[in-house]
Parts: sequence; C-alpha cells; structure tokens
Amino acid sequence: IMGLRDHIFGINVILGHESSGIIKEVGALVTDYKVGDRVAVEAWGSYTKYICTTTDKIQHVPDNLNHNQIALTEIAMKVYQMAAGNIIPGDTVVILGQGAAGLIFTQMAKMAGASKIIVTDLYDVKLEKAKNYGADVVINAAREESLEAIKKALGEGTADVIIEAAGVVETPPIALRVPNTYGAKILRFGVIPYDVPYSFSHLHDCGQQVLTIGACRFLDESLPYRRAIQLISEGKLEVESFITHRFKLADINDAFDMVINRPEEIIKIVIE
Repeated sequence: IMGLRDHIFGINVILGHESSGIIKEVGALVTDYKVGDRVAVEAWGSYTKYICTTTDKIQHVPDNLNHNQIALTEIAMKVYQMAAGNIIPGDTVVILGQGAAGLIFTQMAKMAGASKIIVTDLYDVKLEKAKNYGADVVINAAREESLEAIKKALGEGTADVIIEAAGVVETPPIALRVPNTYGAKILRFGVIPYDVPYSFSHLHDCGQQVLTIGACRFLDESLPYRRAIQLISEGKLEVESFITHRFKLADINDAFDMVINRPEEIIKIVIE
C-alpha cells in the first residue's frame, strides 16, 4: 500500500500499484513474455487476483528475487531516476521523509558516496531503519523543530542535495533554507496536491543558486527499472525489510484502517 493522504481518494485511478505477479495468459502478438514468467508490474488496479496490462508496464525479474522484493522494484525505479547523477561523492544530503522512497534515497546517497546524510521523519520505526542504512543524523520531526535541528546537524556547513520525500506541505519550505551558496539541488519527489508556500527572495538576497528537480515519468522507463532490479538482486539495495505488515486480499480494509489509524507502526504493508 502506498502512503495514503486525504487527497488520494480524489485521484481518478483505481488504487493498487507497486505489484508483482505471474503471467497466466499472453496475447497473440506478445513475444517477450510467456506464461509462468514472474514479473514486476507498474500498473494501477492491482488489488485483485488478476489484472490485464501491456508489456510496457511489466519487467522480467531474476530468480533470486521473491515477490515482496519484486513489488518494491517500482518505487526503487522511481527513486533511481531522480537520485542517479544528482548525488555525487562528498555531498552533504538532507532527506525529508523516511518512508519507503526516503529510505531508498538514503541508501542511494550512501552508495553515491555522500559524506553526510541527515534525515527527518515523524516516526521512530523509520528513523531506526534509516540509521541501519547509513544515515549520520536522524531527526524526529514530531519531537524537534525540523529546520533548527537540520541547521544544528549541518553546523557551519550547508546541504548540497535536499530531497523532499515526505509529500506534505510542511517540508518544501525547509528545503529552501539549507542549500549551499552555489549549485545545490532540491529533488522534489513527494506528491503534494495542495498549494505550497515557497519564498525564494532570501535565496536571491544571499546570492544563492539552486536547481530544483521534480519527479517525472520517462517515456521509456525500462533502463532505470532494470537498474533498480539489478541493485536489489545484487544485494546493494535492500527493500524487503520495509515490509512491516502483511494482509490477505480479503482483509484489505483492515490494512487501510491501519494505515489511517496506526501510521507510527508502518513502513510498508503488503497485500497478498
């Protein structure tokens, strides 16, 4: 289950993505896949036993991945698209939010050679996981004022890369308050459907130049998808331990109730 917000129920989609499955039937013109293939599925509407999709929405996976890992290759692919090349050795990286995407960003920053990784989240279960993945400083935003805690962690320094992965209106303004003077990058991954108050005037006053990069969908996502699958298969990117709870499809309403009422216990829920 993806992170739920109030706005999700206004989106014109059938819920259910980040999926894995086994091909049961193929069309007459399909040549790259066969019955019995295990695949990663990037299609909405997967809270059901069967779905019908097209070959551009699925990817082959190696035999050493289980279905839990396969289901999380989609979000790993989205993070890889944004992180690759935007974090370089020696960078100081601030990551706002440590859900599944934020935790993958933390691992990607570590792999890229970041010298310091500072992360924030509201829940300790996610921050403890971030420590395991190499975060140098973890900040519980429910107990500390995030901006002041980040500035304290930076000391006399500033951030080279700031990643908004929380998807809430409170975090984007923080990203504009900690970048370095020249060439900092702000990666906007989280989906925020509300107006967000940005103030760029202080950047101008301080002579700062910042590059903002938004999440996007590539026309052909096969390369980043394959690369994310490769990293998970080789054990360089860990995702399965994100799964804190499992529910049967028949009990999906209980899963949604947990997401809404007990978010402090959850990183990812899998529907089996």
